[in-house]
Amino acid sequence: MLRRILPRGGYDPVQVVQPFRFTAAHRQQILDALPCLCGEESEFIAGLEHCARTFLWLRNQYRARSTQAEQNAALTEIGHLAGELATQLRSLDIEVEWALWQSADLSDDYLPDLSDRLEIVADGAARTLELGKKRTGPRRNPAIDRIMPDLKHLYEQYTGKPFLHNPKQKTRYLGQPQSAAGRFVVRFFQAVDPSITQTAICTAMARVVRARRSAQSRTVPSRYTA
Repeated sequence: MLRRILPRGGYDPVQVVQPFRFTAAHRQQILDALPCLCGEESEFIAGLEHCARTFLWLRNQYRARSTQAEQNAALTEIGHLAGELATQLRSLDIEVEWALWQSADLSDDYLPDLSDRLEIVADGAARTLELGKKRTGPRRNPAIDRIMPDLKHLYEQYTGKPFLHNPKQKTRYLGQPQSAAGRFVVRFFQAVDPSITQTAICTAMARVVRARRSAQSRTVPSRYTA
């Protein structure tokens, strides 16, 4: 049964979490990739199926984003409308301004403050538009990065082994995960979304490992610290 999540604003046609279950073959392939399994197999698989549903939902959300050209067009319109309204508010006839204050029960500084804020919005839209024009090629889908920490957590919890990443065979870079954790992640995505490349998996795993090392370096006190 589909579960619909109502987003901010109340409507989004892609806010649907699809049901997901591994086939018996995929389940066995994932289990075979593990160095060992500590804990209940059913709970481990249930955790992975939750990750799969979350990943597919995130992937579809990012795929449904507007194109860069559409975003640029929206920013152009926002900047134009905000700038025009700011100019109009600053050049109001005194009688119109007084009527607005009375009808809307505005404070004395409301309209000048609103004009300033609209100019900030117009300026921000122009800056963002310039950045958007510099972006070329298809935009990256970060769903794999969002789900990788959860896969890391499940792997370490149910194997008792560290989530290690190695894209090399001896000294030769392959761009394919060579560690036990990497093989587990590859099997997961082969079952959930075969379009995910092993290069993309390597990149996402490397980010998670770097983040862990960075966190550890911040928590381990230096021997030079008094």
